[in-house]
Parts: sequence; C-alpha cells; structure tokens
Amino acid sequence: MTAISELKRKWMRDPAFKKAYDESEAEWQIARTLIEARVRARLTQAQVAKRMGTTQSVVSRMESGHHMPSMSRLLAYAKATKSRAKFVLVTA
Repeated sequence: MTAISELKRKWMRDPAFKKAYDESEAEWQIARTLIEARVRARLTQAQVAKRMGTTQSVVSRMESGHHMPSMSRLLAYAKATKSRAKFVLVTA
C-alpha cells in the first residue's frame, strides 16, 4: 500500500498537478478557517446553516474547499459563528 505522502510527492513532479494544487491553496485555507470557526463556536453545520438562513448542504459545500464562497456567504458564516471576518493580502 502506498502512503498518501508518497503519492503526493510523485504527483507534485507533474507540472499540471502542481499548478492545480498550488492554485487551490486559498480555497483550502478558507475551508480550514471556516471549520475552525464553527468548531470554536461549538456548532454543527446544521446550526450554522439555520443562523445563516440557508441549508446544511450549503455550509458543507463552503467547508469542502472545492470552490470559493462569495464574500456575502463568508460574512454570513462569520456572523453565524460569532466571528469577525478579516481579509489579508500577503506578498507571495
């Protein structure tokens, strides 16, 4: 059985894979941040959804890291988890 880390090293040698992986970094960071805020607030996805006036599946998609949520959704999520949104641009 091949370890995930070995597969990642192998795949990262492929320029197309590496480019796609690097470009998805922001989505993964946002997903991690959303999940951390929800866990800190001790809420389920369903509870966050209710506070946002949406469905649990929308919250699940926001936390999936597979797409970039809109600014309005991010702000609603922050409010639902009693968090404050802060957006920062850093030099690459």
